[in-house]
Amino acid sequence: MPIPWAGSRIWAATPCPGNVHVDCADIPVPAWSNHVTVWATNGAGSMATAPLVVFNDIEPPRVTNAFSAPPMARAGSVAASLSFTKPMTTSTPLVVRYEPDMQAFTGTFVTTRTWMGAAPVVSGNDGVKTVSVSNGIDIVGIGLDPTGGLASFTVDTTPPTVSTLLSPADSSYWGSTTATLQWLPGTDSNGIAGVQVATNGAARLLGATNAWSVSVRQGGTYRWAVRTIDGAGNTSAWSETWQFTIDTNVPVVALLSPSNGMITNACRYACRGRFPPLRPWPATWWSLTARRMTRA
Repeated sequence: MPIPWAGSRIWAATPCPGNVHVDCADIPVPAWSNHVTVWATNGAGSMATAPLVVFNDIEPPRVTNAFSAPPMARAGSVAASLSFTKPMTTSTPLVVRYEPDMQAFTGTFVTTRTWMGAAPVVSGNDGVKTVSVSNGIDIVGIGLDPTGGLASFTVDTTPPTVSTLLSPADSSYWGSTTATLQWLPGTDSNGIAGVQVATNGAARLLGATNAWSVSVRQGGTYRWAVRTIDGAGNTSAWSETWQFTIDTNVPVVALLSPSNGMITNACRYACRGRFPPLRPWPATWWSLTARRMTRA
């Protein structure tokens, strides 16, 4: 029998007349290799065009990838996708669950090396969870090594606290067509991922910020509110709603008395003027500047 490749070893050369089944158990598998290649030849010494590969399969299958759930999961369900180092027997159901809740995943093999499933997430049962996998066997009957390769994830079903509005103050007037809304975001034990700002009912999703500038029009009244979103996607309740009005008109005041050029010997004199409609009255004020004049 010819040596099929450099460095190979021949440990048996047994004539096999006709079609003979040789059990793999009858072939001594050497310790120096994790697989052997068997080449068949006929009586004339012609070698078969393709070899048979016999694996020295003694290693248990393992889960190779981390648990594919998001780093944080909220109430509802969480998905898992597991990959294996070897082809698995798909007719043997895996037992996949997350601890310490003992919550089972329901899923199936999509290929002999990939399993996908999902498990419910119960509201209020927050904390770090780890995944366990058991009961799997590969296609040659070796049981699954349940250790390693599985990442943890965090269940967070608690929404952030409610944000506090800061500026513009409620029922105030804003003297510019660009208003900067400011607030104190809600807090969450697992961090804030973003906020939603609603102006006159239209909501905009922003990042984790505490201010937003918005273009507004003269004379418009704007109602606004904010809510916070954490890393798991939990959303807080809306803050209270404030409103502000844009007023960029410069008031024109007509001085009624004293009249222009009037001469008086009074030490005090009441000044009166006429104002256009001004809003809001409690915040409206005017100043009078006087200077002493002498005759030439």
